[in-house]
Amino acid sequence: MDNGSLGSAFARGTLWSVGLRWTLKLIGLISTIVLARLLSPGDFGIVAIASLCVSFFDLIFSMNSDAVVLRDANASKSLIDSAWTLKVLEGLGVAVAIALISPVAALFFHEPRLVPVLLALCGGIAISGFASYGPMLARKDLDFGLEVRLAVVSKVITFAITVGVAYWLRSYWALVIGTVAGYATGCALTYLFHNYRSSFTLSRVPEIWNFSQWLLLSNIGQFFTRKTDEFLVARMSTTSEMGLYSVASDLGQTVSLELSAPMNRALLPVLAQLSSSTQRMQGAVSKLLSAANILILPAGFGLAAVSERAVEVLLGAKWAPAAPLLAMFSIAWALRYMAGPYPVMLIVKGKSRVIGILTWAEAAVLIVLALALASRGVYGLAWARTIAAVAALLMWVGIGPSIGLDVKKFVEATWRPLCGALLMFGLLRVLPEEFWLPFSWADLLARILVGAFVYTAWIIGTWQMLKRPDGLEARVIALLGTMLADLRRRF
Repeated sequence: MDNGSLGSAFARGTLWSVGLRWTLKLIGLISTIVLARLLSPGDFGIVAIASLCVSFFDLIFSMNSDAVVLRDANASKSLIDSAWTLKVLEGLGVAVAIALISPVAALFFHEPRLVPVLLALCGGIAISGFASYGPMLARKDLDFGLEVRLAVVSKVITFAITVGVAYWLRSYWALVIGTVAGYATGCALTYLFHNYRSSFTLSRVPEIWNFSQWLLLSNIGQFFTRKTDEFLVARMSTTSEMGLYSVASDLGQTVSLELSAPMNRALLPVLAQLSSSTQRMQGAVSKLLSAANILILPAGFGLAAVSERAVEVLLGAKWAPAAPLLAMFSIAWALRYMAGPYPVMLIVKGKSRVIGILTWAEAAVLIVLALALASRGVYGLAWARTIAAVAALLMWVGIGPSIGLDVKKFVEATWRPLCGALLMFGLLRVLPEEFWLPFSWADLLARILVGAFVYTAWIIGTWQMLKRPDGLEARVIALLGTMLADLRRRF
Protein backbone atom coordinates (compact mmCIF):
# COMPACT_ATOMS: atom_id res chain seq x y z
CA MET A 1 0.00 0.00 0.00
CA ASP A 2 1.07 3.60 -0.55
CA ASN A 3 1.15 6.26 2.16
CA GLY A 4 -2.35 7.52 1.37
CA SER A 5 -3.88 4.06 1.48
CA LEU A 6 -2.14 3.21 4.73
CA GLY A 7 -3.14 6.52 6.24
CA SER A 8 -6.75 5.92 5.30
CA ALA A 9 -6.58 2.36 6.60
CA PHE A 10 -5.14 3.56 9.89
CA ALA A 11 -7.79 6.26 10.19
CA ARG A 12 -10.56 3.75 9.50
CA GLY A 13 -9.01 1.25 11.87
CA THR A 14 -8.67 3.84 14.61
CA LEU A 15 -12.26 5.02 14.18
CA TRP A 16 -13.57 1.46 14.23
CA SER A 17 -11.43 0.62 17.25
CA VAL A 18 -12.37 3.79 19.12
CA GLY A 19 -16.02 3.17 18.30
CA LEU A 20 -15.72 -0.41 19.50
CA ARG A 21 -13.93 0.39 22.74
CA TRP A 22 -16.21 3.27 23.61
CA THR A 23 -19.36 1.34 22.76
CA LEU A 24 -18.21 -1.51 24.97
CA LYS A 25 -17.19 0.86 27.73
CA LEU A 26 -20.47 2.72 27.50
CA ILE A 27 -22.32 -0.55 27.93
CA GLY A 28 -19.92 -1.46 30.75
CA LEU A 29 -20.39 1.94 32.40
CA ILE A 30 -24.16 1.62 32.24
CA SER A 31 -23.81 -1.87 33.68
CA THR A 32 -21.60 -0.58 36.51
CA ILE A 33 -24.02 2.25 37.30
CA VAL A 34 -26.98 -0.14 37.44
CA LEU A 35 -25.12 -2.85 39.34
CA ALA A 36 -23.68 -0.34 41.84
CA ARG A 37 -27.24 0.32 42.96
CA LEU A 38 -28.24 -3.35 43.06
CA LEU A 39 -25.07 -4.71 44.67
CA SER A 40 -22.71 -3.59 47.44
CA PRO A 41 -19.02 -2.64 47.23
CA GLY A 42 -18.32 -5.96 48.99
CA ASP A 43 -19.94 -7.89 46.13
CA PHE A 44 -17.69 -6.13 43.65
CA GLY A 45 -14.74 -6.81 45.95
CA ILE A 46 -15.20 -10.60 45.93
CA VAL A 47 -15.29 -10.74 42.13
CA ALA A 48 -12.36 -8.31 41.90
CA ILE A 49 -10.24 -10.67 44.02
CA ALA A 50 -11.23 -13.60 41.80
CA SER A 51 -10.31 -11.51 38.74
CA LEU A 52 -6.84 -10.97 40.20
CA CYS A 53 -6.28 -14.73 40.24
CA VAL A 54 -7.66 -15.18 36.74
CA SER A 55 -5.62 -12.34 35.24
CA PHE A 56 -2.41 -13.66 36.78
CA PHE A 57 -2.73 -17.14 35.28
CA ASP A 58 -4.02 -15.71 32.03
CA LEU A 59 -0.75 -13.78 31.68
CA ILE A 60 1.40 -16.69 32.86
CA PHE A 61 0.04 -18.95 30.12
CA SER A 62 -0.20 -16.34 27.35
CA MET A 63 2.10 -16.85 24.37
CA ASN A 64 1.05 -13.62 22.61
CA SER A 65 0.38 -15.56 19.43
CA ASP A 66 -1.87 -12.79 18.11
CA ALA A 67 1.08 -10.39 17.92
CA VAL A 68 3.16 -12.99 16.07
CA VAL A 69 0.49 -13.40 13.40
CA LEU A 70 -0.29 -9.69 13.12
CA ARG A 71 3.33 -8.64 12.64
CA ASP A 72 3.84 -11.18 9.82
CA ALA A 73 2.43 -9.58 6.66
CA ASN A 74 2.44 -13.00 4.93
CA ALA A 75 1.40 -15.31 7.77
CA SER A 76 0.81 -18.86 6.50
CA LYS A 77 -2.05 -21.15 7.50
CA SER A 78 0.32 -23.30 9.51
CA LEU A 79 1.39 -20.27 11.57
CA ILE A 80 -2.22 -19.16 12.08
CA ASP A 81 -3.37 -22.64 13.09
CA SER A 82 -0.42 -23.07 15.43
CA ALA A 83 -1.33 -19.78 17.08
CA TRP A 84 -4.97 -20.92 17.45
CA THR A 85 -3.84 -24.24 18.93
CA LEU A 86 -1.79 -22.41 21.52
CA LYS A 87 -4.85 -20.32 22.41
CA VAL A 88 -6.82 -23.50 23.06
CA LEU A 89 -4.06 -24.94 25.24
CA GLU A 90 -3.67 -21.64 27.08
CA GLY A 91 -7.38 -21.58 27.97
CA LEU A 92 -7.31 -25.14 29.25
CA GLY A 93 -4.10 -24.53 31.19
CA VAL A 94 -5.48 -21.42 32.87
CA ALA A 95 -8.69 -23.24 33.83
CA VAL A 96 -6.85 -26.18 35.37
CA ALA A 97 -4.39 -23.94 37.24
CA ILE A 98 -7.16 -21.79 38.73
CA ALA A 99 -9.12 -24.86 39.81
CA LEU A 100 -6.06 -26.22 41.60
CA ILE A 101 -5.17 -22.99 43.42
CA SER A 102 -8.70 -21.96 44.40
CA PRO A 103 -8.47 -23.38 47.96
CA VAL A 104 -5.07 -21.71 48.44
CA ALA A 105 -6.41 -18.39 47.18
CA ALA A 106 -9.35 -18.60 49.58
CA LEU A 107 -6.99 -19.11 52.51
CA PHE A 108 -4.54 -16.42 51.41
CA PHE A 109 -7.18 -13.74 50.93
CA HIS A 110 -9.23 -14.89 53.93
CA GLU A 111 -12.29 -15.27 51.71
CA PRO A 112 -13.82 -18.79 51.55
CA ARG A 113 -16.40 -17.67 48.97
CA LEU A 114 -13.57 -17.51 46.42
CA VAL A 115 -13.52 -21.29 45.88
CA PRO A 116 -16.94 -21.68 44.19
CA VAL A 117 -16.47 -18.37 42.35
CA LEU A 118 -13.14 -19.44 40.85
CA LEU A 119 -14.42 -22.90 39.94
CA ALA A 120 -17.36 -21.33 38.12
CA LEU A 121 -15.03 -19.03 36.16
CA CYS A 122 -12.85 -21.97 35.10
CA GLY A 123 -15.54 -23.35 32.81
CA GLY A 124 -15.93 -20.05 30.98
CA ILE A 125 -12.18 -19.62 30.58
CA ALA A 126 -11.78 -23.09 29.06
CA ILE A 127 -14.57 -22.39 26.57
CA SER A 128 -13.13 -19.01 25.57
CA GLY A 129 -9.86 -20.62 24.49
CA PHE A 130 -11.65 -22.31 21.58
CA ALA A 131 -12.71 -19.00 20.00
CA SER A 132 -12.17 -18.75 16.25
CA TYR A 133 -9.16 -16.87 14.87
CA GLY A 134 -11.33 -15.44 12.09
CA PRO A 135 -12.02 -12.01 13.65
CA MET A 136 -8.33 -11.53 14.35
CA LEU A 137 -7.53 -12.33 10.71
CA ALA A 138 -10.09 -9.74 9.63
CA ARG A 139 -8.24 -7.17 11.75
CA LYS A 140 -4.96 -8.27 10.15
CA ASP A 141 -6.49 -7.45 6.77
CA LEU A 142 -7.44 -4.00 8.18
CA ASP A 143 -11.13 -4.97 8.25
CA PHE A 144 -12.12 -3.74 11.70
CA GLY A 145 -15.88 -3.69 11.26
CA LEU A 146 -16.43 -7.39 11.92
CA GLU A 147 -14.64 -7.23 15.26
CA VAL A 148 -16.79 -4.28 16.29
CA ARG A 149 -20.05 -6.04 15.48
CA LEU A 150 -18.98 -9.21 17.25
CA ALA A 151 -17.82 -7.48 20.41
CA VAL A 152 -20.89 -5.25 20.69
CA VAL A 153 -23.35 -8.13 20.28
CA SER A 154 -21.46 -10.20 22.86
CA LYS A 155 -21.32 -7.30 25.32
CA VAL A 156 -25.03 -6.53 25.00
CA ILE A 157 -25.96 -10.17 25.67
CA THR A 158 -23.62 -10.29 28.67
CA PHE A 159 -24.99 -7.00 30.00
CA ALA A 160 -28.59 -8.23 29.78
CA ILE A 161 -27.79 -11.49 31.56
CA THR A 162 -25.75 -9.83 34.33
CA VAL A 163 -28.28 -7.10 35.12
CA GLY A 164 -31.18 -9.55 34.97
CA VAL A 165 -29.53 -11.96 37.39
CA ALA A 166 -28.45 -9.10 39.67
CA TYR A 167 -32.02 -7.82 39.89
CA TRP A 168 -33.14 -11.35 40.77
CA LEU A 169 -30.38 -12.47 43.18
CA ARG A 170 -28.94 -9.18 44.54
CA SER A 171 -25.68 -11.10 44.99
CA TYR A 172 -22.13 -11.20 43.65
CA TRP A 173 -23.17 -14.34 41.78
CA ALA A 174 -24.73 -12.06 39.19
CA LEU A 175 -21.25 -10.80 38.28
CA VAL A 176 -19.90 -14.37 38.15
CA ILE A 177 -22.74 -15.71 36.01
CA GLY A 178 -22.49 -12.71 33.70
CA THR A 179 -18.74 -13.22 33.24
CA VAL A 180 -19.13 -16.91 32.38
CA ALA A 181 -21.94 -16.06 29.97
CA GLY A 182 -19.66 -13.50 28.33
CA TYR A 183 -16.93 -16.10 27.78
CA ALA A 184 -19.34 -18.58 26.20
CA THR A 185 -21.20 -16.02 24.08
CA GLY A 186 -18.00 -14.46 22.77
CA CYS A 187 -16.63 -17.84 21.70
CA ALA A 188 -19.82 -18.90 19.90
CA LEU A 189 -20.13 -15.60 18.05
CA THR A 190 -16.61 -15.81 16.59
CA TYR A 191 -17.73 -18.84 14.57
CA LEU A 192 -20.99 -17.20 13.52
CA PHE A 193 -19.30 -13.99 12.37
CA HIS A 194 -16.39 -15.49 10.37
CA ASN A 195 -16.02 -18.64 8.31
CA TYR A 196 -12.33 -19.37 9.03
CA ARG A 197 -11.81 -22.73 10.72
CA SER A 198 -8.51 -23.71 12.27
CA SER A 199 -6.88 -27.13 12.52
CA PHE A 200 -5.01 -28.41 15.53
CA THR A 201 -1.25 -28.23 14.89
CA LEU A 202 1.92 -27.44 16.81
CA SER A 203 4.20 -27.19 13.78
CA ARG A 204 5.11 -23.49 14.21
CA VAL A 205 5.13 -23.34 18.00
CA PRO A 206 8.95 -23.04 18.27
CA GLU A 207 8.85 -19.99 16.01
CA ILE A 208 6.06 -18.40 18.05
CA TRP A 209 7.90 -19.11 21.29
CA ASN A 210 11.11 -17.61 19.95
CA PHE A 211 9.34 -14.28 19.48
CA SER A 212 6.96 -14.50 22.43
CA GLN A 213 9.27 -15.48 25.26
CA TRP A 214 10.19 -11.86 25.99
CA LEU A 215 6.60 -10.77 25.60
CA LEU A 216 5.64 -13.48 28.09
CA LEU A 217 8.14 -12.04 30.52
CA SER A 218 6.68 -8.64 29.77
CA ASN A 219 3.16 -9.92 30.44
CA ILE A 220 4.10 -11.21 33.86
CA GLY A 221 5.69 -7.86 34.60
CA GLN A 222 2.51 -6.14 33.39
CA PHE A 223 0.51 -8.14 35.91
CA PHE A 224 2.62 -6.81 38.77
CA THR A 225 2.55 -3.35 37.19
CA ARG A 226 -1.22 -3.31 36.98
CA LYS A 227 -2.22 -5.43 39.95
CA THR A 228 0.34 -5.11 42.77
CA ASP A 229 -1.68 -2.41 44.52
CA GLU A 230 -4.95 -4.32 44.12
CA PHE A 231 -3.24 -7.48 45.37
CA LEU A 232 -2.18 -5.70 48.56
CA VAL A 233 -5.64 -4.19 49.02
CA ALA A 234 -7.20 -7.64 48.63
CA ARG A 235 -4.77 -9.12 51.13
CA MET A 236 -4.84 -6.35 53.76
CA SER A 237 -8.31 -4.78 53.52
CA THR A 238 -11.98 -5.73 53.54
CA THR A 239 -13.95 -6.78 50.48
CA SER A 240 -15.78 -3.43 50.65
CA GLU A 241 -12.49 -1.51 50.41
CA MET A 242 -11.41 -3.81 47.61
CA GLY A 243 -14.64 -3.05 45.78
CA LEU A 244 -14.16 0.72 46.17
CA TYR A 245 -10.53 0.51 45.05
CA SER A 246 -11.25 -1.80 42.10
CA VAL A 247 -14.15 0.23 40.73
CA ALA A 248 -12.24 3.52 41.13
CA SER A 249 -9.23 2.03 39.37
CA ASP A 250 -11.36 0.70 36.52
CA LEU A 251 -13.19 3.98 36.02
CA GLY A 252 -9.98 5.98 36.41
CA GLN A 253 -8.20 4.26 33.57
CA THR A 254 -11.27 3.90 31.36
CA VAL A 255 -10.99 7.20 29.52
CA SER A 256 -7.23 7.09 28.94
CA LEU A 257 -7.12 3.41 28.07
CA GLU A 258 -10.12 3.54 25.78
CA LEU A 259 -8.50 6.30 23.75
CA SER A 260 -4.97 4.90 23.72
CA ALA A 261 -5.67 1.19 23.19
CA PRO A 262 -7.75 1.48 19.99
CA MET A 263 -5.17 3.73 18.37
CA ASN A 264 -2.38 1.30 19.22
CA ARG A 265 -4.55 -1.63 18.12
CA ALA A 266 -5.02 -0.06 14.69
CA LEU A 267 -1.39 1.09 14.54
CA LEU A 268 0.17 -2.39 14.78
CA PRO A 269 -1.01 -3.83 11.43
CA VAL A 270 -0.39 -0.48 9.74
CA LEU A 271 3.20 -0.26 11.00
CA ALA A 272 3.73 -3.87 9.91
CA GLN A 273 3.03 -2.65 6.36
CA LEU A 274 5.61 0.12 6.83
CA SER A 275 8.29 -2.07 8.41
CA SER A 276 10.57 -1.69 5.39
CA SER A 277 10.79 2.08 5.89
CA THR A 278 12.00 3.25 9.30
CA GLN A 279 11.43 6.91 8.46
CA ARG A 280 7.79 6.36 7.54
CA MET A 281 7.25 4.33 10.71
CA GLN A 282 8.73 7.09 12.86
CA GLY A 283 6.56 9.69 11.16
CA ALA A 284 3.41 7.66 11.75
CA VAL A 285 4.23 7.14 15.45
CA SER A 286 5.06 10.82 15.97
CA LYS A 287 1.71 11.90 14.52
CA LEU A 288 -0.16 9.36 16.61
CA LEU A 289 1.70 10.47 19.74
CA SER A 290 0.50 14.03 19.24
CA ALA A 291 -3.08 13.09 18.36
CA ALA A 292 -3.40 10.62 21.22
CA ASN A 293 -2.26 13.06 23.89
CA ILE A 294 -4.56 15.82 22.64
CA LEU A 295 -7.39 13.45 23.61
CA ILE A 296 -5.97 11.41 26.50
CA LEU A 297 -4.59 14.13 28.77
CA PRO A 298 -7.69 16.34 29.01
CA ALA A 299 -9.86 13.27 29.50
CA GLY A 300 -7.78 11.99 32.42
CA PHE A 301 -7.20 15.33 34.14
CA GLY A 302 -10.78 16.40 33.49
CA LEU A 303 -12.22 13.29 35.16
CA ALA A 304 -9.91 13.86 38.12
CA ALA A 305 -11.14 17.44 38.46
CA VAL A 306 -14.82 16.40 38.68
CA SER A 307 -14.32 13.09 40.51
CA GLU A 308 -16.51 13.92 43.54
CA ARG A 309 -19.48 14.95 41.46
CA ALA A 310 -18.95 12.08 38.99
CA VAL A 311 -19.04 9.46 41.77
CA GLU A 312 -22.14 11.04 43.29
CA VAL A 313 -24.01 11.07 39.98
CA LEU A 314 -22.86 7.77 38.53
CA LEU A 315 -22.48 5.45 41.51
CA GLY A 316 -24.44 6.94 44.37
CA ALA A 317 -23.71 8.18 47.88
CA LYS A 318 -22.48 4.83 49.27
CA TRP A 319 -19.53 5.02 46.84
CA ALA A 320 -18.37 8.50 47.99
CA PRO A 321 -15.04 7.21 49.48
CA ALA A 322 -14.04 6.21 45.93
CA ALA A 323 -13.89 9.85 44.71
CA PRO A 324 -10.31 10.73 45.80
CA LEU A 325 -9.15 7.35 44.53
CA LEU A 326 -10.78 8.05 41.18
CA ALA A 327 -9.01 11.41 40.95
CA MET A 328 -5.58 9.88 41.53
CA PHE A 329 -6.16 6.98 39.16
CA SER A 330 -7.43 9.26 36.39
CA ILE A 331 -4.23 11.33 36.49
CA ALA A 332 -1.98 8.30 36.92
CA TRP A 333 -3.32 6.46 33.89
CA ALA A 334 -3.38 9.58 31.71
CA LEU A 335 0.34 10.05 32.40
CA ARG A 336 1.04 6.35 31.97
CA TYR A 337 -0.47 6.25 28.48
CA MET A 338 1.27 9.38 27.21
CA ALA A 339 3.91 7.18 25.56
CA GLY A 340 1.36 4.62 24.34
CA PRO A 341 2.67 4.12 20.75
CA TYR A 342 6.23 3.29 21.90
CA PRO A 343 5.61 -0.42 22.70
CA VAL A 344 3.88 -0.90 19.33
CA MET A 345 6.96 0.44 17.56
CA LEU A 346 9.16 -1.96 19.53
CA ILE A 347 6.95 -4.96 18.67
CA VAL A 348 7.11 -4.19 14.94
CA LYS A 349 10.88 -3.81 15.17
CA GLY A 350 11.09 -7.19 16.93
CA LYS A 351 12.48 -5.67 20.16
CA SER A 352 10.22 -7.59 22.52
CA ARG A 353 13.15 -7.97 24.92
CA VAL A 354 13.20 -4.20 25.53
CA ILE A 355 9.48 -4.25 26.33
CA GLY A 356 10.03 -7.02 28.85
CA ILE A 357 12.87 -5.18 30.58
CA LEU A 358 10.98 -1.89 30.81
CA THR A 359 7.82 -3.57 32.03
CA TRP A 360 9.68 -5.29 34.83
CA ALA A 361 11.45 -2.05 35.73
CA GLU A 362 8.06 -0.36 36.05
CA ALA A 363 6.75 -3.28 38.09
CA ALA A 364 9.75 -3.03 40.44
CA VAL A 365 9.09 0.66 41.05
CA LEU A 366 5.42 0.01 41.83
CA ILE A 367 6.17 -2.93 44.13
CA VAL A 368 8.69 -0.92 46.16
CA LEU A 369 6.36 2.07 46.43
CA ALA A 370 3.33 -0.07 47.24
CA LEU A 371 5.12 -1.92 50.02
CA ALA A 372 6.43 1.37 51.40
CA LEU A 373 3.01 3.07 51.37
CA ALA A 374 0.77 0.09 52.13
CA SER A 375 0.56 1.05 55.82
CA ARG A 376 -1.39 4.16 54.77
CA GLY A 377 -4.19 2.04 53.37
CA VAL A 378 -5.91 2.34 50.02
CA TYR A 379 -4.96 5.99 49.59
CA GLY A 380 -1.28 5.22 50.14
CA LEU A 381 -1.48 2.53 47.47
CA ALA A 382 -3.19 4.96 45.10
CA TRP A 383 -0.28 7.36 45.60
CA ALA A 384 2.10 4.50 44.82
CA ARG A 385 0.24 3.93 41.56
CA THR A 386 0.46 7.62 40.62
CA ILE A 387 4.18 7.96 41.33
CA ALA A 388 4.93 4.71 39.49
CA ALA A 389 3.05 6.02 36.44
CA VAL A 390 5.31 9.07 36.29
CA ALA A 391 8.39 6.85 36.61
CA ALA A 392 7.12 4.58 33.82
CA LEU A 393 6.55 7.55 31.53
CA LEU A 394 10.11 8.75 32.07
CA MET A 395 11.49 5.28 31.33
CA TRP A 396 9.57 4.94 28.07
CA VAL A 397 10.57 8.39 26.92
CA GLY A 398 14.16 7.52 27.81
CA ILE A 399 14.28 4.64 25.32
CA GLY A 400 12.74 6.79 22.58
CA PRO A 401 16.04 7.52 20.79
CA SER A 402 16.51 3.78 20.14
CA ILE A 403 13.42 3.84 17.91
CA GLY A 404 14.03 7.28 16.42
CA LEU A 405 11.84 9.28 18.85
CA ASP A 406 14.11 11.47 20.94
CA VAL A 407 13.01 13.55 23.92
CA LYS A 408 12.65 16.67 21.79
CA LYS A 409 10.09 14.99 19.54
CA PHE A 410 8.17 13.76 22.56
CA VAL A 411 8.06 17.24 24.10
CA GLU A 412 6.98 18.81 20.82
CA ALA A 413 4.11 16.34 20.58
CA THR A 414 2.90 16.63 24.17
CA TRP A 415 3.62 20.05 25.71
CA ARG A 416 0.47 21.73 24.44
CA PRO A 417 -2.03 19.05 25.56
CA LEU A 418 -0.25 18.66 28.91
CA CYS A 419 -0.28 22.40 29.65
CA GLY A 420 -3.88 22.66 28.48
CA ALA A 421 -4.95 19.76 30.68
CA LEU A 422 -3.24 21.28 33.72
CA LEU A 423 -4.87 24.65 33.04
CA MET A 424 -8.28 23.03 32.76
CA PHE A 425 -7.73 20.95 35.91
CA GLY A 426 -6.71 23.97 37.94
CA LEU A 427 -9.71 26.01 36.82
CA LEU A 428 -12.22 23.25 37.55
CA ARG A 429 -10.76 22.62 41.00
CA VAL A 430 -11.12 26.27 42.06
CA LEU A 431 -14.76 26.48 41.02
CA PRO A 432 -17.11 26.62 44.03
CA GLU A 433 -18.36 23.31 45.37
CA GLU A 434 -21.88 24.24 44.37
CA PHE A 435 -21.78 25.57 40.84
CA TRP A 436 -24.68 27.62 39.44
CA LEU A 437 -26.96 24.61 38.80
CA PRO A 438 -28.87 22.94 41.66
CA PHE A 439 -29.01 19.36 40.39
CA SER A 440 -25.93 17.15 40.70
CA TRP A 441 -26.13 15.81 37.15
CA ALA A 442 -26.59 19.32 35.72
CA ASP A 443 -23.71 20.64 37.82
CA LEU A 444 -21.47 17.82 36.54
CA LEU A 445 -22.44 18.53 32.94
CA ALA A 446 -21.76 22.25 33.37
CA ARG A 447 -18.29 21.57 34.76
CA ILE A 448 -17.51 19.23 31.87
CA LEU A 449 -18.59 21.85 29.34
CA VAL A 450 -16.52 24.58 31.01
CA GLY A 451 -13.46 22.32 31.05
CA ALA A 452 -13.93 21.32 27.42
CA PHE A 453 -14.27 24.96 26.35
CA VAL A 454 -11.12 26.06 28.20
CA TYR A 455 -9.06 23.15 26.88
CA THR A 456 -10.28 23.52 23.28
CA ALA A 457 -9.57 27.25 23.34
CA TRP A 458 -6.03 26.55 24.54
CA ILE A 459 -5.36 23.88 21.89
CA ILE A 460 -6.74 25.95 19.01
CA GLY A 461 -5.04 29.12 20.24
CA THR A 462 -1.60 27.53 20.54
CA TRP A 463 -2.08 25.74 17.22
CA GLN A 464 -2.75 29.11 15.56
CA MET A 465 0.28 30.56 17.34
CA LEU A 466 2.47 27.81 15.86
CA LYS A 467 1.16 28.64 12.35
CA ARG A 468 -1.17 25.68 12.01
CA PRO A 469 1.16 22.66 11.76
CA ASP A 470 -0.21 19.46 10.24
CA GLY A 471 -1.86 17.27 12.86
CA LEU A 472 -5.14 16.35 14.47
CA GLU A 473 -6.34 19.95 14.59
CA ALA A 474 -5.84 20.41 10.85
CA ARG A 475 -7.64 17.14 10.10
CA VAL A 476 -10.60 17.99 12.35
CA ILE A 477 -10.98 21.48 10.88
CA ALA A 478 -10.76 20.09 7.34
CA LEU A 479 -13.40 17.51 8.21
CA LEU A 480 -15.70 20.16 9.68
CA GLY A 481 -15.20 22.29 6.56
CA THR A 482 -16.19 19.37 4.36
CA MET A 483 -19.29 18.71 6.46
CA LEU A 484 -20.35 22.36 6.32
CA ALA A 485 -19.84 22.44 2.55
CA ASP A 486 -22.04 19.36 2.20
CA LEU A 487 -24.75 21.01 4.30
CA ARG A 488 -24.66 24.15 2.15
CA ARG A 489 -25.04 22.09 -1.01
CA ARG A 490 -28.04 20.25 0.41
CA PHE A 491 -29.86 23.24 1.83
